[in-house]
Amino acid sequence: AERASASDASHFHSTVQTPRPPASPASALSEEMQKEQVVIVWHKCTDLRLHDHETSSIAHATGLPVIHLFVFDPFWFAPLPLTKLPKTGVHRATFLLESVVNLHLNLQRHGQRLHVFHGPTEEIFKHLCVEYQIKFVCAFSEVCSQELRLDERVRAVLATNGVQLRLYWGFTLYHLDDLPADLMRRFPKTYSAFRRLVEERSRVRAEVRCPEDGCWSPPPTSGSAHASATRLPTLAELGLCVDGQAASRVDERAPVAWVGGEQAALGWVQEYIWRRDGLSRQYVGATNTMTEGKCAIGAESTTKLSPWLAHGCLSARTLHAEVEAYENARGKSKGTYWLKHELIWRDFLRFGALAWGDEIFKLDGIDGGLRGISWERGPDARDALQRWIQGGTGYPFVDAFMRELAATGYTTHCGRECACWFLVRDLALDWRLGGEYFESILIDYEPSANWGNWAYRIATTAPRAPPTFNEPVRTTEMLLWAQQHDPHALHVKRWLPELACLPAAIALEPWRLLAIDVASPAHEQPTQQQLLPPKVRVPDWTCATCTLLNAARASECEACGMMKPEGCWADFVLGQDYPMPVVKPQCVPRKDEIDDLEAAAAQKQQTRAAEVPLATDISINHRQRVGGVSCRATASARPRAPRGLQSELMRAESSASNASGTLGGASQSEGERRDGGRCRGGGAGGRGSGRGRGPRGRRGAVLQHSLA
Repeated sequence: AERASASDASHFHSTVQTPRPPASPASALSEEMQKEQVVIVWHKCTDLRLHDHETSSIAHATGLPVIHLFVFDPFWFAPLPLTKLPKTGVHRATFLLESVVNLHLNLQRHGQRLHVFHGPTEEIFKHLCVEYQIKFVCAFSEVCSQELRLDERVRAVLATNGVQLRLYWGFTLYHLDDLPADLMRRFPKTYSAFRRLVEERSRVRAEVRCPEDGCWSPPPTSGSAHASATRLPTLAELGLCVDGQAASRVDERAPVAWVGGEQAALGWVQEYIWRRDGLSRQYVGATNTMTEGKCAIGAESTTKLSPWLAHGCLSARTLHAEVEAYENARGKSKGTYWLKHELIWRDFLRFGALAWGDEIFKLDGIDGGLRGISWERGPDARDALQRWIQGGTGYPFVDAFMRELAATGYTTHCGRECACWFLVRDLALDWRLGGEYFESILIDYEPSANWGNWAYRIATTAPRAPPTFNEPVRTTEMLLWAQQHDPHALHVKRWLPELACLPAAIALEPWRLLAIDVASPAHEQPTQQQLLPPKVRVPDWTCATCTLLNAARASECEACGMMKPEGCWADFVLGQDYPMPVVKPQCVPRKDEIDDLEAAAAQKQQTRAAEVPLATDISINHRQRVGGVSCRATASARPRAPRGLQSELMRAESSASNASGTLGGASQSEGERRDGGRCRGGGAGGRGSGRGRGPRGRRGAVLQHSLA
């Protein structure tokens, strides 16, 4: 679908007229009898569709004229309390405007109008109560505090005019009334428990059919909603002072050129599921970050449907029905299983927000589980937050996702988790700052999903104490997952062009450029051959033209014949061309390095040697020499070695640990299970600790560096 604009909505109905002065009782009764009786369907920013839309079906079944209403309330564009960012940023506001335009066009096909108002919602309803005799107002139910308070203000306005507000459940896959009776009274502490309950004791309802042609009630023929017409509000009128051309331009690096609206949503479902056969061929799953050999950040590794689901342009039940139809036609697969699993995860957060209440917005978190954690504050914290937002932390796997988020309003679940864990574990910043930034920037923001993820999955991994001076980075997932999900650094180089000249191993971990061979005198400058740590071979190179990965010895691309960029990264300066890491880095050995370690261990086993030489000296040059660095290999995510090698590797690690005297067993306690088993420190999948453990079964040890 082509990107819609405000000019497409020339027949929108809006503006609030000044109410007339009160009339006498007799004339008021006469006017009341003359008012046109109507039913109002109040569309919110989470149900901008007509399919599977119960409120529309109920309203049109009355036979009375129906007003389809949407309100651009200034409250949803006001500054947030902590960061002062707008609650709805440019990316989501643009998507919202497009979705409203498409809803208007879809209603027009059925002879209806969408009446759009700009102003406080309760004031709009006061005005409508003056203009019409309203039989009732119907809308979808909410779960979060601000939305619930708005519903209550509207209910109070309507009640003073004798009008009823009827709310219906319509955002989730499972209906609230179909949940097990005791689920909401004692909400499960874990997602797994919730999923077992709903799968065993609940069911997914059938979709609500849209009124057939000829069954739509006519729109009102009188009143201001019929007579007045104006355009949609602009971004500037919504308080978003940006360059309109820059705001509407789609970044060519984005995986999908999202266009708001029901039509685009249903079109993408057909395109991805049926025409591309994505669920069987490419789909991995947004939350499936732990499966070895699977990349969860590819362009088609996920459906990219989250913006349409968040705005209600696509019903969760409609998507579920489409997946089941696909299974019946082409068979079940891991992709179909995982997509239905993620719809249930979405329900868990939505129902969880209803059970947890305001706890998902408070510093102490759910059940006070975050009480007592020390968060960094002051000018340094503000500077760290800005570097995190701007993608300047010095950790490419985090920075690439943050720059993608700033440019498009979207990034993958894998990227969000790594960036968020880094914020709370390593920068030790108040997790609500990250929650507010995501609320403002995300194109697929929905309050229960955003704040529920932060409170349930992210903030609970924060250690009780902030990092100490020179403590190595705690969020090792971003190092391990970089090797798994972006081994050739294609995603990193796409969003961090300053790293495009580097080989993949260096682009993922630029601090490897600081490694100096142990034989080099400390006062000598490293040569180009000494820029890589010992036992690290020059990696294969990726062709910039066709993206083919070529062997290191190849002088030209085997596919297109482009010459290898000889020495193009030799002049790269860490700290100038790309920021120094804000937290002390670690290194993750690549597969070839691990093979070298295993071979060395096997050789030592044959000679019954007691140690494996793993140490190397590193100096960090912040324009000045800070000091030497020693390293050791830990058992975090140890590869499965042959049984004969395991004991030798364990002895080698023990020797290296005793020699370095750094980061002992205490680091393993940081990720202990907290909050009644709600979340584990390592984050993804509930596995791993916050410091030093990575995904289960990940092939690779973490080289931890500490200042000597």
